Amino acid sequence: MDPRHASSFPEGFFVRGDETDDADFYAFDRFVTHIDDGAIGAIGELYAELQLAAPGSGPVLDICSSWISHFPTRPDRLVVTGMNANELAANEMADEWHVQDLNVDPALAHDDAAFAAVTCAVSVDYHPTARRLCRGCSFAATGRGVRVYVLESMLPDEGDPGLARER
Repeated sequence: MDPRHASSFPEGFFVRGDETDDADFYAFDRFVTHIDDGAIGAIGELYAELQLAAPGSGPVLDICSSWISHFPTRPDRLVVTGMNANELAANEMADEWHVQDLNVDPALAHDDAAFAAVTCAVSVDYHPTARRLCRGCSFAATGRGVRVYVLESMLPDEGDPGLARER
């Protein structure tokens, strides 16, 4: 690797606050939003500004998805991946969905350059192999495709550190 592109992170930088297996968390249907309406609206505005769902903009892959995607209008084609089949099946924007635990295998099950854009809203920051996952998203998007990672800024409730995981 070119040393100009090397990066180092402090010990434990990618360790999550809750190392419980996500498969346990997503084993049950929740049908909740993990961010408030204002944040959902802001993500939709960003997607609109980037023209991810404009006519002719091409297919979009939304990883770590759920029963809602954050698009204000439906993309040409939306493929979603996530960990709960019932929630993914309820996503009215999705044309296609796949259950995939990207914690176990962060390799995306799609051809290289299959999507005009790849999105991940408020999930990549919890992913234990985020760098590898983002690299896979780069391959899934076309050469000039857009990759959008929306990170969440959330402070846990001091009285109940587990509460942040439920929000």
